[in-house]
Parts: sequence; structure tokens; C-alpha cells
Amino acid sequence: MHPDLATITELFNMPRQYAIPIFQRGYVWTLEKQVAPLWFDILDRAYAYQNRMKLIAEGADESELKPLSQHFLGSVVISSIPRTSAFKVESFEVIDGQQRMTTLHIFLKALYDVSVLLKDPNLPNELLILLKNDKKSDDDIYKVWPTQAGVDEMKLIDGSFSIEDIAKNLIAPRKPRQKSFVRPLMIEAYLYFYGSILAFVKNETEFDEEKESDALIHIIRRSEIPIRCSDKSEIKYSAQCLEALFATVQSYMSVMLLTLGKTDDPQVIFETLNARGEPLLASDLIRNFVFLYAAKKGLKQNLLYNRYWNTFDSNETKNGIIPSKYWREQERQGRLNHPRIDIFIYNYLITSKTEEIKVGNVFGSFKDWWLSENRNVEKELTRLVKVSQYYSFYVSPPNEDNSRIADFVRMLKALDVSTFVPIYLFLMEYNEGKDTDDLKKSLDCIESFLVRRAVCNLTTKNYNKLALRFLSNIKAEIEKSILVKQSIIDGVEKKLKVSYEMLLNEKIDLFPKIKSFLESLDGESTNWPDDSTFEAAWLHKDAYDYMQNRKVLPILLRIEKNLITSKAEQIAINCNLTIEHILPQSYKETDYPLPATGDDIEKKKVDRKIRLNSFGNLTLLTQALNSSVSNGPFHSYTNEKGKIIEGKRKAICKQSYLKLNTYFQDLVNVQWDDNQILKRGKVLFEMAKKLWGK
Repeated sequence: MHPDLATITELFNMPRQYAIPIFQRGYVWTLEKQVAPLWFDILDRAYAYQNRMKLIAEGADESELKPLSQHFLGSVVISSIPRTSAFKVESFEVIDGQQRMTTLHIFLKALYDVSVLLKDPNLPNELLILLKNDKKSDDDIYKVWPTQAGVDEMKLIDGSFSIEDIAKNLIAPRKPRQKSFVRPLMIEAYLYFYGSILAFVKNETEFDEEKESDALIHIIRRSEIPIRCSDKSEIKYSAQCLEALFATVQSYMSVMLLTLGKTDDPQVIFETLNARGEPLLASDLIRNFVFLYAAKKGLKQNLLYNRYWNTFDSNETKNGIIPSKYWREQERQGRLNHPRIDIFIYNYLITSKTEEIKVGNVFGSFKDWWLSENRNVEKELTRLVKVSQYYSFYVSPPNEDNSRIADFVRMLKALDVSTFVPIYLFLMEYNEGKDTDDLKKSLDCIESFLVRRAVCNLTTKNYNKLALRFLSNIKAEIEKSILVKQSIIDGVEKKLKVSYEMLLNEKIDLFPKIKSFLESLDGESTNWPDDSTFEAAWLHKDAYDYMQNRKVLPILLRIEKNLITSKAEQIAINCNLTIEHILPQSYKETDYPLPATGDDIEKKKVDRKIRLNSFGNLTLLTQALNSSVSNGPFHSYTNEKGKIIEGKRKAICKQSYLKLNTYFQDLVNVQWDDNQILKRGKVLFEMAKKLWGK
């Protein structure tokens, strides 16, 4: 077996054909699970290349810049096929990695077709030699030749067809009332890459790859012709973006190409590579890397492992948790699920580096960060374990914990703003995990920013970039304090290189710095809503419609907690609470008449729909009580059969111990209507304004 590390261009630039054996499964990669993540990995390296070229253009010395790291795509195993003719192209069977090989070829073809569409003067010629063999034989021209099941798709993709023709061909007949279009997965992959590349090189401002990806996947599934480029007018595009994509496949993405020798048994190799073992996680690679590094330093690996890393690998139950299972549980990050330990290390790295990384490239990023300076292994492992405790607390704070930190992490999870987790981790490290006054006020400030924006239905787009700016600003403020004290030698200031450890040891009040930064943000995408904007949204927007139960519930819970004074009994809530609409979503006009003023009935109904989803109409009930009063009247009454129909108000006042619901005790003779919703909304807002002050 002969191993070679090959870039994508090196994989395809030789005159050879990669044939997928007929016994191999057909193409199975889906857009969500494999194709889109591959595109994000390509984009990550393309952005890194663009940033490097920008620095060089601004005058940076290229020799002093850190080399860009390659993204490793995995391995491809091939075995030579004996030639039947001297005029035949050299051929290899793909024993393992056929999905990866096929997808990379599809990406290159999409990149080629977009560059032709844009009339780029350079790229088509560079890509053509990667896509076709210069042979006369029809079959020999193909670089990748799939199993019989994929031949039609590959011929269509590799042919000289328009994007519209490729989209229309090979669509499965639709069933009655079927909304989606079902295409072969190869065609879906091609359409996805084509659309993604085109969107990227158009160089739209604030390019949001995840949002673009989701929208593109939706349109590919719902449109017969999802991408139209028949208009012959010139398309404006960024040549730099196109160059960055080509540079990525040329130099910054690689595979391990394993070529079998004559004595290697392809079937044995295939079975070994695809044995039913647990796949290696990024954290497994990191563990191996760290302990090999420790061995080279002459350190005792067993001692270090048992003292530190066993925290993640142990099979012994501790506090009701088996660490090895806990850390391998799947968590959502962005659009995809990953093992919890990989998500933790991803956040740990952002906290440490203050740089955007991809969760799919955790190992590569960790390795680059570790090797960027001479590391003290024990000190780094100590820190890793300590920060993992803060992360574990974020994932699952104990139910009985009512601390400010616990309230904050619950809200962070409920609002689904995991991009702020590195800020939380840094603040916890900086305060050594203690609930200090400065930490409490800092968390109050951040939570107010996030809650106000959520209630006002402001975008979370680019929160990842904002969180990085935020974390960078916090570190910069601490660094200023360090540099003010820097030593002066022989009358000359000695410029210090501020380490992460120095940042943690330099204690200043962060709350004023955090508040100042958040107040400086402007524009709808980042501003911190003022009281009037917050109040307008609280009273007049259908918050439940756009926030849903998972975001509204923790906000009402925080108000409930704030209503409990030292004079009241401290009652623990040991059941799940639900959101209840006092004026039901499916209300009867006989129970809840529309306002008498005005003539436009339809407008009244529209206004009421908004009003009944506003905070003034929402409360918390147990599931059992919620179900029993759900669509009932507000007040009790006796129906025509003489049966007493219990009203919501009476049932809530009789069954609920929540302070939030004591409001209804005084409404004995008051009809619950639109005006009452507004009135209660104002009462709740005054509490919200204090809780999430600015």
C-alpha cells in the first residue's frame, strides 16, 4: 500500500479514470448531512485565503504570515486496473471513498460551469484538465465513472447541458398533491454546488452561508427549475471570490490517497476500513495528539490521562452521569448535530483564539492553536477540565440551582444563541467560576441585550461575528489595563505579548466595558433596543407567534421568580409548565366578544390575533390545568341545561400557586378582552423593564 497526501487538483490532474466497482453502493450523500458541510469546509478555507491575500495587499510580508492550514477530507483507497489496450487511459478501482471522490468531481464541474457562465478568462481552462481525460474513447473521457446506477446522472452532469436542462432531467414523477421534486442525489448535489458558488461569487454583502444554504436546499426540493441562468446579460461577480475557491481546491483541501499494491487484497482492505467500530471523534484525535505531544516532552502519559482526560472518558458513574456517554451525546450546533465534547472544544477554541472556526474542523483548529506556542501540557489540561465544568453547567444547570449564572445559561439556551457561549465561558474563567457582583451585572447586561432583541423580533443573523467582536473587545479592554503597567527599560517601553493567562490574571471591572460596547452598537442587526421599542413590541406584537413556547416560557418564568419576595413561601416548581393564552387562540365570540367600536370586523379579528399572542394574554399553567381550561370562557356560567361551566379565572385562581396568576384574583366582575390584555401587558412590561434594564 502506497500512501500520498494529495490536494483535490492533484487527485484529478493526471490522465486517469477512477471507476466505482459495480458491487459498491450507489451515490448516497445528501445535501443536509454531507454536501452542505463539505461546502462550508470549502468556504472556510476560501475565506482564510481571502483574508491572507488582503493582508498581503495591505503590505504584510508574506514570509512572516502563518501558513494556511489544509483541511483534511479523509482517505481514498484505489487499486490499479490492468490496461486492456495501450491506448486506454490508466484506470483505478475506488475501493473506499467513492462518495467523497464523486462529490469532489461534482463540485469541480459546478465550479467550471459557473466560471463559464461568468465568462471568467482564466478558470475554465484550469478546471477542464481536472474534469476530462484527453482521450477519444467515449468512456475514457470521464475522470469518475460511477456504478451502473449513476451513469446517467454522471453523463448529464459532465455533458454540455444548461443548468435548466440538468434540473429538468431525471426528475421522478410526482404523486398527487406532492409538493416536492425528487431528483437523483448526484443532481441535487450539482444544483446545490452551482447555486452556492454563484451566490458566493456574486459577492453579496453580509453573505450568510447557512441562510443561503437552507434557502437553496428548499428551492431545489420545491422547484422544477431552481436556478435559471438563460439570460445572456453579463453577470457581475467577484473574480477574487472565484480565485479563492480555486485556490482552496488547489492547495488547501487534501485527501490521503492510498494506492494498493499487487499483494494487497482489496476486499480485506475494504472490510477493515468499514468495520463496525465507533467512528473517531475530533476529540479522539485531539486526545491522541495531546498525549503524543506529552510523550515527546518526556511526560508521564498515564498520570496525565488519569488525572485529567479521564474526566471525559470514564465509564464510572459520577453524580448520576457516566462521563463517556454524557460527552458523546449529540448536540445541535447550527444546522447539524455533533458529539457534545466536540461542541465543547469548538467553544473552548473560540474562547481561546477569538477566531471563527468551523465545528467540522475542530481538530485542525486545535492543532494549529496548540502548536502556535510552547504549551505546558498539565496547565492546559487543567484549564480544559475546568472550562468543561462551566460548559457542562451551561448544558444542564441543576433544577434546584437558582443562582444568577443558572438563570443566565437557561435563558441563553432558550433563546438559542449558542454563539454567545464563548463569552460566557470566558467570563466564568475570568471570575474563576464565582458569582461575583461584576459577573452578575455583566450577565444582566448581556441577557438584557439578547432578550430585548428577541422580544422585538430582531435578527440573529451575524450573531457569530458580533459575538467574536464582543469577546475581542472584552479582551482588548483587559489588555489595555496590562499594557498601561508595562515595564520601561532604559527609558523605552517594552512591548509585551499578552498571553491568555495574563488576561485571566488581570482583574478589572468588566461590567462598564460590556455595557459601553453593547450601547455603542447601532443598526437593526446589532442594536440594543431602548425602552420605547421594547415596550411597543411587548404590548403590540404577536410575540408567541415568532418566539414560540421555548422562548416565551423562560421570560415568564423569570418574571414569576422576580415576583417572589422574602415574605412569600419558597415553593419549588417540580413540574413542567406550559404557556396558556387567557383569551384562547380558538376563542368563541360569545365568550370573548370583539370590541364594539368601529365597523371593520376583519381588521378587529386581525388586531385580536396579534393581541392574543402578546405577553399581556400569556401566562404559565401546568399541562393538566392548561388542558382543562384551554378554550373555555373567562368567567363561570350556567348553560341552558343547567350545568355550571367553570371559567378560566376561577380555575386558575383555585389551582395555581404562581404569583404571576394572582393578577386574576381581582377580576371578579371584569370581562377579559383586548383592553384588559393591554392593561396586563403594561403591568408585566414594568417588571420586564426592571429585569432587563438598559
